[in-house]
Amino acid sequence: MIGSTIFCILRFLGLPIFATIAAATALADQVRVDAPVQVTQGESFSVSWSGPNQASDVVRLTKAGESGFRYESEASTRSGNPLRFVAPEVPGPYELRYVDGHTGRVLAFTWVAVAPVRAHLQVPRQVDTGAGFEVVWAGPDREGDVITIVDEHSPAQARGSLARTRQGNPAQIVAPESAGLFEVRYVSGGDRGSILAVAPLLVGTPSARIEGPADVIAGARVQILWDGPDNAGDYLIVVDRPPRERAPYERVHTWRGNPLSVIVPDVPGVYEIRYVTGRTLQTLARHSFVVLPARASLAAPITLEASQVFETHWIGPNHVNDVVALVNPDAIGGALQSFAYTRRGNPVKIKAPEKPGTYEIRYLTGGSRLSLSSIDVEVVEAPPAGMLRVVSEGESRGTGDFAFELVLDAAATATPPFAGEHGFDSAKQTVIDMISDTLPAGTPFALRVFGRDHADMCRTDLELPLEPLDRSRATDKLRSITPSPLAKAPLGRSLELVAEDLRKAEGRGVVVLVVNSEESCEGNPIAAARGLRRLAADVRLNIIGVGIEEFAQQEYLRQLAIAGNGHYFEVNDSAGFTRALDGALRTPFELIDEKGEVAATGLVDGDAVLVKPGTYAVNILSNPPLSFADVKVEPGKQAVLQARDQALPAG
Repeated sequence: MIGSTIFCILRFLGLPIFATIAAATALADQVRVDAPVQVTQGESFSVSWSGPNQASDVVRLTKAGESGFRYESEASTRSGNPLRFVAPEVPGPYELRYVDGHTGRVLAFTWVAVAPVRAHLQVPRQVDTGAGFEVVWAGPDREGDVITIVDEHSPAQARGSLARTRQGNPAQIVAPESAGLFEVRYVSGGDRGSILAVAPLLVGTPSARIEGPADVIAGARVQILWDGPDNAGDYLIVVDRPPRERAPYERVHTWRGNPLSVIVPDVPGVYEIRYVTGRTLQTLARHSFVVLPARASLAAPITLEASQVFETHWIGPNHVNDVVALVNPDAIGGALQSFAYTRRGNPVKIKAPEKPGTYEIRYLTGGSRLSLSSIDVEVVEAPPAGMLRVVSEGESRGTGDFAFELVLDAAATATPPFAGEHGFDSAKQTVIDMISDTLPAGTPFALRVFGRDHADMCRTDLELPLEPLDRSRATDKLRSITPSPLAKAPLGRSLELVAEDLRKAEGRGVVVLVVNSEESCEGNPIAAARGLRRLAADVRLNIIGVGIEEFAQQEYLRQLAIAGNGHYFEVNDSAGFTRALDGALRTPFELIDEKGEVAATGLVDGDAVLVKPGTYAVNILSNPPLSFADVKVEPGKQAVLQARDQALPAG
């Protein structure tokens, strides 16, 4: 068998046959090396052997006829039997030699022919610079094999943009950033990386076109039609014309669609929209336009009482993030005292400051906060207010059996600074402290999160289902949550799902919604809160608004808490967050005025509530609820209401 194999190999290699066979046969009596007759470039193959297997004995792969100690690769016989070798990248005749480790003598050998491997590539005739394109390939698909694009004169070791064949067929490649003639190559994964196939590719300069209005009102949103390569990272951007040393304005990526919605600057002037490639930052197209001044007017009372909530009528462009704001003109930068977005409607409600003085109401653009209109107002002292405090004979804070669910807003907007700290991280740590120190062990606990890890999605997830509190698991889960850029806020849907989350709860349910975002998924949080209240009468929705600056949003969240039989807490620092979480476990109450409307809310055994003097009904939202009629609040005095006859159920 071995003789016929050697005969065939010698004929293939063109070597002396009979003399070589005689030598090989003599060696084969004691030592032998067996291998395939032929392998292809880069192929892994087995080599079996017999011999003394001394400590330093090796089997070496060398070029046929090579003398001395030059070899392609080697393996110790102590590594096993058979041994694994990888064929060289250069085709031709080779020898496998059993070498005595002490003397260096060749005790046996056999031949193996390395044949060239075949591959084929199919590429487009031409692509644009920076464009992604597909390469259909055929080849051995071995470990480390790649498809790459390089300059046509590059050496075999050169690599440009590449894809490994193991990643799939066709391969996804990105064209170079410069135009010219290039080669797409199939390169084997061996040590030297042989080129198995080549296909020429012409890389050209792409073109683009932009269509938009010739003039537009400052701050407006316009639709821009475009035509271009739409490669990864390509975008439209608004810049000054001529360019100035300032940051560019709106930037919108082409993957978002066609036409694209672009917000123009709110400062009048001449501007340019450009099509820019994402990888090369080339400007492929330009469109010039003129931004025209926007106009606005305001109507509001010229005299206000301190802390008065009042209406302001406005006429204006109502562009994205335009606001009507009450401003202290003497403060640096004209600090906003209270404001409402014009998108809230007409008129808008804002609140006068506590400190008397001269202020301005301004219509401000949403971008650079340019004032389009203003009126002066005078804030005067308000008549003395009264105060009401409700106290209990027992403990109103978190005693008894209750289930607790935390609903956490992790949208990227939920990150206002807390005294220099990252707001979201600070809020998480405060919640972790509450879980560790405040919630009783074994309290049924659930965690729902929206705005986590999912940009542009209306997703809400029950991260921890309702079960006895496992402090370690809950804190680990909270620490793993990070805000997500561009995440949407399904407040309404999250509250709808709370009823299902607490379905198996026994006794009272306390829900705490920690929020900084607005509903952005077409939900109806107010209806969801009322539905939760109907489904489970003993469920209380408390809301912690984190860094909510707009008065209208503060009022909305306050009404949302009332709809959910709970209390609204406004938080601007970590200490306030701690107090809010503590208050969320207390029993809330409502003051009902003569019109039957909620005039104020507070907490049993909490701070006194500031209200206008008058007679109120007080509803304590315990289970069962307690009601008190004809509670009088006098100017400049604090009334104290005490439930003497019944202990207030905790919550």
